[in-house]
Amino acid sequence: MFGYYRPFRINIDNSEKNVFEAYYCRVCYCLWNNGGQVSRALVTFDAALYCIVLKLAGIGERPRHVKCQRFRRNIKKSFVNDEVGNRIARLTLVGFGGKMEDDYTDKEYLRANFIKLFFGSAIKKAYKKEPEFLKNTREVCADINKYQKENADADIPLDAYGKSTLKSFMTFGEIPEKYQRVLYYLARWSFFVDMLSDYNDDFKDGAPNSYKDQKYPTIQEMLNDRWYDLIPMIKKENEDLYNSVLAIKDKSTEWKILYHVIADAINRISVGVLNGEKVGFNYFKELFFNWGRYFHNKKISKKWKKVNHGNN
Repeated sequence: MFGYYRPFRINIDNSEKNVFEAYYCRVCYCLWNNGGQVSRALVTFDAALYCIVLKLAGIGERPRHVKCQRFRRNIKKSFVNDEVGNRIARLTLVGFGGKMEDDYTDKEYLRANFIKLFFGSAIKKAYKKEPEFLKNTREVCADINKYQKENADADIPLDAYGKSTLKSFMTFGEIPEKYQRVLYYLARWSFFVDMLSDYNDDFKDGAPNSYKDQKYPTIQEMLNDRWYDLIPMIKKENEDLYNSVLAIKDKSTEWKILYHVIADAINRISVGVLNGEKVGFNYFKELFFNWGRYFHNKKISKKWKKVNHGNN
């Protein structure tokens, strides 16, 4: 799920918000280090949360909160030796490479060539540095394609994706079982939400999707007729993720952020995808909304100063 998840609606204070942003910024700067400036567009909601879960499991340190530098490079250099952040960035690039290879398999040449043009070099470097990530990604992509073509039960590809993601994270170090469950269910939930979000586009393009039903061109039409199938699935994926997060509860700032972000995402995204909304767009929309509100307020502020100045 691409884009920046705005934390202004969730119940965290400013210092906690800074910690949350630090994990996002870490992924962004590490993507810059591993794939160049253009790779920063691949920052995802999932990657930032994976970083937080790994920290809770005792792997890696909390990254420092830094300013966003669009072009200057001095902050970027401070993440060169961030092993966890750089591996998360390369895992993101390898995963995106898997999407590109899938597009070639599905004969979506325009989209695949677009990805290759802008991200091909970065993906190739990540492939060389992380052969195990590459092996896991190719295996699970092949399995998921097979399951979807065979119209296998939707739980099967979700389980395959969750286990493959967890297998990649187990190369970071020893992870206690309760944190393994969070990583597994977070991966499942992200893939589940992506499939629901992509339903309408996949139907138009003829692309594989485990939830696609040829009777229903849109997810809204399917929901009208098959709500008794779809609603329990959504409820189960939401509850499994939520309960796994509750099972690792502690007094840390990381856990509080993880809990509130997950709870907020479950409440908003589950409803959004059923209305045909694009998940990635939701995050960008909120980012643009806040920029718009910021500039709107600046205009009002200028007018207010003019009025006051005139009165004085």
